[in-house]
Amino acid sequence: MKSSSKAIFFFFLLVGLMRGQTSWTTGRIGLPGVSSAYGIAYGNGRFVATLSGNSVNGVNPPAAAWSTDGVTWNPSTLTSPQQGSIVFTAGAFYLAGGNSILRSADGQTWATVYSSPNFNASFRGIATNGRSMLVGLSSNGANAYLYSSDLITWRSTPALPNLTNPGSTGNAFLSNPVFGLDRYFAPYDSIQTNRNLISAVATTDDGTTWTLTASVLPVRSQLASGNGRIVNLAFPDVYISTDGASFQRLTNAITLELGNSGPLLFSGGRFFLANTLTYSIDGLTWAPLAVATLPTSTSFAGIAYGRGRYVAVGRVAGTNQTDLVAVLPANAPPLFADIPNDRTILEGASTTFSATLDNPDITTTYQWKREGVVVPGSTAPTLTLARATLADAGRYICTVTNSLGSTSSDPALLTIIPAAQAGRIINLSVLTSLDTPDTDFTLGFVIGGAGTSGPKSLLVRAAGPSLAPFGITNFLPDPKLQFFANGTFAGENNDWLGTAALTTLIAQTGAFTYTGPTSADAAFSAANLTTAANTVVVSSATTGSGTGSVIAEVYDATPTAAVTATTPRLINVSVLKNISAGGTLTAGFVIGGLTSKTVLIRATGPALTPLGVPNVLADPRLTFYQTGTAVALATNDNWSGTQALKNAMSAVGAFPIDPVGKDAALLLTLQPGSYTAQATGTGSAAGAVLVEIYEVP
Repeated sequence: MKSSSKAIFFFFLLVGLMRGQTSWTTGRIGLPGVSSAYGIAYGNGRFVATLSGNSVNGVNPPAAAWSTDGVTWNPSTLTSPQQGSIVFTAGAFYLAGGNSILRSADGQTWATVYSSPNFNASFRGIATNGRSMLVGLSSNGANAYLYSSDLITWRSTPALPNLTNPGSTGNAFLSNPVFGLDRYFAPYDSIQTNRNLISAVATTDDGTTWTLTASVLPVRSQLASGNGRIVNLAFPDVYISTDGASFQRLTNAITLELGNSGPLLFSGGRFFLANTLTYSIDGLTWAPLAVATLPTSTSFAGIAYGRGRYVAVGRVAGTNQTDLVAVLPANAPPLFADIPNDRTILEGASTTFSATLDNPDITTTYQWKREGVVVPGSTAPTLTLARATLADAGRYICTVTNSLGSTSSDPALLTIIPAAQAGRIINLSVLTSLDTPDTDFTLGFVIGGAGTSGPKSLLVRAAGPSLAPFGITNFLPDPKLQFFANGTFAGENNDWLGTAALTTLIAQTGAFTYTGPTSADAAFSAANLTTAANTVVVSSATTGSGTGSVIAEVYDATPTAAVTATTPRLINVSVLKNISAGGTLTAGFVIGGLTSKTVLIRATGPALTPLGVPNVLADPRLTFYQTGTAVALATNDNWSGTQALKNAMSAVGAFPIDPVGKDAALLLTLQPGSYTAQATGTGSAAGAVLVEIYEVP
């Protein structure tokens, strides 16, 4: 169960929870040399406890042990560190102790995920929300925390806020951190010059910025998080925070004599005073969960719930200290095994939230809410939002109910990026040359996209004379465009004539300006294009003559402010051209918007033969650059039929290519920006090559 679950419980029963049992059963770990247990967690069908003890006949005791029932225990292969803190999250156990943090899926074998370079470092206390983690760290008298945003990379947090009380020396003593109310809580004490202690609680949601709460707690405070609150117990007073910003002190709130209550813990939907195994739902009303006949000097350090039982571990102090285990089969309110996670999607996309339980039964029901309002018809463990709109953004929780109560998950934030900000192909440009008269090349572009409909506005250009200001003197004197919609001739343009409509469209798309209205450059506007597959043939307007450099371009001309989730997009752009021996074909394209986009890029030669294209480039090589950089970001010669590329080709509907052929392909996820894909032949090879860029859904 994730300790990050924020739960609000409404209990119908406070007693009668046991499955035919009215008392805790006590026992021992029972492994050689083990004299104390320091923590316990449940996950993947087993309990894992952290231990300490002394060597027996020169053999060190295990530092951890695992059990499926809390009664019979098996040693792990780990012998160090002893006295570790442990949690289960994201499918694995995490143990912090000594100068290391370790991970295990089963509690048997462990791998180190972080080791402090300071041999004298000492980790103590772990808090997690299932995605990040905060670990207490003491090193050479300096107390701090270690933070990971992804459970992979680790860094020290900034220093805790200085306490402003007069006379504070700033020395801090850390208590175990907890996570709840969407943030981490770090309780600590500071020594004043008169040697008295003052206390504070700092919070952080990112391991970078600390904020002091508005309340001062008793020194050496221990916090527990659960049921939608943070609780600190200082008998007979209780301190509770339900907003994360401040604690409310409830004076003389506890009427039950608790005696040596021990640490305050939370597990299985209940707060526990560990040494007495007394429980509470809200931190105010306390009662025994069951009869607990415990040895004198019992001290429990941890408690976990799983497989329909609570298991508490600790020790019995004395001359011959021994470990202690207490087990109680009991029902529990709904306990989340996995909670819905924050996510970011594009407007019009679909997404699914899910919540899974450790203890589902036939009485379990589900209800999803957005910003506290019931989502109609949302009574399953999953919630699917099909074609989400901007109005669907917000915080979602799942409230799960069984015969004992209701539990609400942590809020999962759904962020929806407006369609106008979505990453998409907005431009194709091909700078090449016509080396002999009466040659040409072809641009292809497909408009559409799932869920889109209606017309599309495009600007198509072929510039020759207007390349002169860029230092290109050998330009094509008079380029011509011929437009084909779904294979049918639909018009052409020779000279653009500087029309007001085209001048406005060129400025709107950010295209470079032509040298003047009388230049022999070509351009046309496809203002209401509805055909999906389109081609443009670029050639010289002068039959039998005309060679030189030319740039052909296709621009998405839909104004950004007019883009919606249903606006058709450029989902495929391409160029087909014959290249000479040792030549190249370069296709530039731009990813617009604010989000990344996955694209499939192909350079095909042999695969064109079955399509009737003669004299193809036998072995094209694909090299990919970010515009303006000389170092290639990716290259491919023969695509080799990888499964990821096969899946992408199938998803975009690309024509098939031989998995053992010599065509090239790349699958890349790109941030918004300008890129170039360059196709070349091998050695002195020449022939027709097709360069394609597909949007991958």
